[in-house]
Amino acid sequence: MNRLTLISVAIGLWVFILWIIFLANTGKHGAIFRFVATIPYGDKIAHIALFGTLALTSVTGLTYQTFTFGKYHIYKGILFTSLFVLCEEFSQSFIASRTFDFIDLAANAVGICAGWTTALLFDKKRPIKTTTNKN
Repeated sequence: MNRLTLISVAIGLWVFILWIIFLANTGKHGAIFRFVATIPYGDKIAHIALFGTLALTSVTGLTYQTFTFGKYHIYKGILFTSLFVLCEEFSQSFIASRTFDFIDLAANAVGICAGWTTALLFDKKRPIKTTTNKN
């Protein structure tokens, strides 16, 4: 896939997830929510699938770019996805129609780890591109 396609897929998934969050925050649960509710553990499976896919498409969309912290190379896409997940889950504490759920956060983390692992497998022959943190 070319870079423009990868970026387009990543942006599309970010927009889709923001739309799902908007629906949840406003209490406008539609067909997607009803469908997920019919599947045992559907909510948790959806968290794993959505955020795993988001992590992977973010890594590939950013062409496997990394931040370097000492000897560690962290994909920018994984870092951005993780920060987004943390902010979104904790923000639910301040929204009347939502509640913070540690199990959702854990499911998101499982998905992100799956996306990260998949990215590592796809990236194993690519040279590491780094941005040095001078702090």
